[in-house]
Amino acid sequence: MCRNHVPVFVTLRWELYDGLSYIIAECRNIDPWYTHRMKAFSIDLRIRVLAALDGGMSRSEAVRLFQVSLGSIKRWLRARAADDLAPKRPTGRPRRITPTQEQQLRVQVQITPDATLDEHAAQWAADTGRRISRQTLGRALHRLGLSRKKSRPLPASATPGNVRRLHSGKATGTPTT
Repeated sequence: MCRNHVPVFVTLRWELYDGLSYIIAECRNIDPWYTHRMKAFSIDLRIRVLAALDGGMSRSEAVRLFQVSLGSIKRWLRARAADDLAPKRPTGRPRRITPTQEQQLRVQVQITPDATLDEHAAQWAADTGRRISRQTLGRALHRLGLSRKKSRPLPASATPGNVRRLHSGKATGTPTT
């Protein structure tokens, strides 16, 4: 795992620069379609990059050595001038189902596991007073690792002996011997 808890291949190597040795961890994502948001670089890394630049390292060398973008280095230089190297809050709209409400959603799904997304959304609106779309609910269920698969309904005439035949698609209406 590297930075975002994404499965990756990690390659470690040593590099020397001005008598200082650096361990470089190069991470390659196993799944190219993984779209998880990146986490902010640590303040420690930001300070080390800026110290290397102050020590005479060129920006292009710092990009290659520390595996950060040139844009990040420029942003950190501006932030250092303003005495604020801390990462900024990520942009975007706040979640409609907050992390504290996710447990409530988990309980709701456990109580009615066969409900559709629309039914869960209606129940959520009745419980919390906030309407959410089924797409929002689907994303929240995905984050929680919950499946939307429903159990298969049985006909009213199903008995324990013929349930297997009903689900195998071989129900003919006549008992087999």
